[in-house]
Formats: sequence, C-alpha cells, structure tokens
Amino acid sequence: MHTLENMKISKKEIIIECSIQLFNQYGFKKVTVEEICDTSNSSKGTFYKHFSNKIDLIIHIVSAFVNEGNERFKNLMKEEIGFEMLVKEVLYLKQDIMGKYTIHFLTDLYESDTLEVQEILNKLHEDSINNSLMMYELGIKQGKINSHVTSDFFLYQLEILDKTRTDPRVIKMYPDFKKRNMVIFNQFFYGLVKRD
Repeated sequence: MHTLENMKISKKEIIIECSIQLFNQYGFKKVTVEEICDTSNSSKGTFYKHFSNKIDLIIHIVSAFVNEGNERFKNLMKEEIGFEMLVKEVLYLKQDIMGKYTIHFLTDLYESDTLEVQEILNKLHEDSINNSLMMYELGIKQGKINSHVTSDFFLYQLEILDKTRTDPRVIKMYPDFKKRNMVIFNQFFYGLVKRD
C-alpha cells in the first residue's frame, strides 16, 4: 500500500486511497482512524490536518464520486451522441465509478444513519433523477421514446434497469460486465422480440 508514496501524490491523497482500500475490505464502520493512519503511514496529526474525523473523510470520498459522475454526465450531454448511446454510456459511467467500491463500503454507506452521510446520499439521488429527466427529454425530442411513456414511468424503468444490473442472480448469469450491460441495455430498449 505504501507504493502510493512513490507516485508523488499528496499525503491527503494517500490517506484517501488507503481509506478506500480499507473501507472496501471491511466497510467503514469497522475501520478506525488509527488503522487508516497505520495503513497510510500517517500520523494522527496529519490525518486531522486534512479531516476533522472519519465521517468528514467519508463525506469527502462520496462527494468526489458524486462530482465526478455529474461532470462526466455533463460532458456526455455536450457530445450530443444520441439518446441510445447516451443511456449506454451512462451505464458504463455508473459502473466505472461505483465499480471502485465494494459491497462492504456501499452497504455501510447506504445503511448509515449519520445526518451528513444521508444528506450526500440524498444529493446523489436528486442528481440522478435530474440527469435521468434530461435523458428522458432528449429521448422524447429525438423521437426515441414512445410519447405515451411518461417521465415517471421512464424513471421507474431506469430503477428496474439499475437493480437488474446489480442483482446477484443476473451477475451470476452474466458475469462479464460488458455482456451483462449489453443484454440489459437491449432488453431496456427493445424487449424480448428480436429485431433486424
């Protein structure tokens, strides 16, 4: 883990990277500031210079992936790549970002009763809905979405799509991420009937 020090990154970044490794392995509830300091070869003074406590560190990590997701989504929207390609790219984007975190970390995150963590998760959910509505409007504008499909139903379908992608049964059926996404993506757009 100390190989991070050889990459000329700041002590703060080393603490963050080592924390993510620990949180991914054990979940953040079980990990102490002392363990973070030991793993990152940092003193407690250095830790507290950058973060007021462990929750502050977690908020920093989650805020970073929320901001990264929003920035990358905005860039995709600017590219004007078309509705179908946009949905496909958003699926890859979500997997790329969320794929950096294990079920241990994510479970602790979503089960946290800490107000600050709940606030950042609420922001993540809000941003996700807003981005999805932008996709819906694009799909309607480009004539790719049936005009009878309301925005609420579109959001509902995206929720199902997201749950399907991360369902352990589906992962077992399609362990390869790209193949799994392709099958789910095609199912989302075209249903079961084969088209030419």
